[in-house]
Amino acid sequence: MKIFLVKTVVVFIAVFILFQLTIGSAINEIENSISSVSNSAKREMLKEKLKEEMKKGIEKENYFTEEERTLISKFLKKILKELELIDPNR
Repeated sequence: MKIFLVKTVVVFIAVFILFQLTIGSAINEIENSISSVSNSAKREMLKEKLKEEMKKGIEKENYFTEEERTLISKFLKKILKELELIDPNR
């Protein structure tokens, strides 16, 4: 009975350590990102950074290169074509 308890404790500790090294670290990262978004100071900093990036984008003459324009155009045309197949009444 004593050997069974020792083996059970060792297996439990090994599984716990394995869980913490794999899934536990991912959960901690998600918790940290959620807590940073819930912090009002971090949200304000994120808003300011987003505003700065939007201002930089507005100041640019062209948002995309010629290659990007053709790729996006083809992609949007394909999506519109597929949407027309889904709902032919529109």
